[in-house]
Amino acid sequence: MKSAGELSKISSEAATKNADAALLTAQTMVNAERAWIEIELGEPSTRIDEWGEEVAWEPSDSKTNLFQFGIKITNHGRTAARILNYKIWHDCFERNFFPDKFNKTKNVSAHMLLAANKSFTVGNFDVGDLFDDGDWMSIRSRAKTAIVRLDIRYEDIIRGEVAIGSPNEPHRTTAIFAWNEREEGLERLAHYNHYS
Repeated sequence: MKSAGELSKISSEAATKNADAALLTAQTMVNAERAWIEIELGEPSTRIDEWGEEVAWEPSDSKTNLFQFGIKITNHGRTAARILNYKIWHDCFERNFFPDKFNKTKNVSAHMLLAANKSFTVGNFDVGDLFDDGDWMSIRSRAKTAIVRLDIRYEDIIRGEVAIGSPNEPHRTTAIFAWNEREEGLERLAHYNHYS
């Protein structure tokens, strides 16, 4: 009886390991087929003209305003992504900063589909508008650093019952940029990239 109990225990442990291996294989297959969104800064898709109207952005405009950026997203995955929204977090920090400690945010619903291996400028922002005059005085004197965090929330189009874990939880891509006063532009802090 003792040896039968030990055999049963060994058999149970083997079954558990096989189930874990099958789950890992299934998760790997899901990850290989899912959408993977990357964020980059590009030229804005629109701008505000002298009459306050939104008009198409022309490449020559980039020389006139170095503070305007487009939020360019690319789907590097194998299936389409349903873009839900994006957030622009921004704040000034004296020294070190924590990626989750921003005081100011702008949340924009996007609701669009992005096909595999395609890019789209989902939104625009002006760094000059994100910070007030007092902030810019501190930024120019290098007492503080302007930090901008961009978050994209999206879902896989094909989820169904095969998705492992919590299929209703959206994915998120985060990119963080610091204002480089010498270059007068935003510089990506790649070590803060986050993908889920």
